[in-house]
Amino acid sequence: MIIALIALVAGRSYAHDGEKAHHEMEHAALPAVTVTGQIIDPVCFLGHDASGPDHRVCAQACAKMGISLAFFNDADHQIYMIFPTGHANPNDKVVDFAEKRVEITGTIHKKDGYQGIEVQSIKEIGEGKNIANVDSSAK
Repeated sequence: MIIALIALVAGRSYAHDGEKAHHEMEHAALPAVTVTGQIIDPVCFLGHDASGPDHRVCAQACAKMGISLAFFNDADHQIYMIFPTGHANPNDKVVDFAEKRVEITGTIHKKDGYQGIEVQSIKEIGEGKNIANVDSSAK
């Protein structure tokens, strides 16, 4: 019984290490980019046209309740999911920047119409604005 338990624990540890190594290899191949835009609460942005300084407190409250914040990219007017480095809470690095204009350095991931940015660093570059009515078809 003890040997089986040791084998189970060792197997899970080996699998986690393998997954971690695979994850690191995948991301090592992606180039880092620097983009500017705004950290948004996507639920209120899409559902209520709410964004900007007047929505900051609500966005932070929603993030603390578990709603993942997102990044609205100025360059392409697209919304990107926030990916954490590793398997941390995606809001940890961005909650203090909710509804602020930011510059993010990280890696962009795209698959089957979905996109996200793995945040390596983030800095505030100005006050956010109400971008809810921005023409998303303009690129």
